[in-house]
Amino acid sequence: MAENNIVHVAIAPLDVLEANLIKKVATIINKDLYGTRLLLAGKIPKIIAHYQSIHTAESIARSLKELGIVAIVCKNSELRKTSQSFRAHTLEFREGEVLF
Repeated sequence: MAENNIVHVAIAPLDVLEANLIKKVATIINKDLYGTRLLLAGKIPKIIAHYQSIHTAESIARSLKELGIVAIVCKNSELRKTSQSFRAHTLEFREGEVLF
């Protein structure tokens, strides 16, 4: 699999992990239940699958959206693009977080 041709499917964090939902997602992305549960757990968006074809990735994302999951497709070349630098003008420390 050529690295620049890889297409990623990412999802937003889920509010509730139901066993039935985990099973459906595992079937869609063709992974085992335990691994799928780990991918779906947490509070940050995650890349959960990688494909060689944009069409396959979009089909998978569509199936996930039908389950009510927020899913996006991103080409590897887009993901690894260097971003414009930014400059923080203020920095504020809060309990458990930093805002800039």
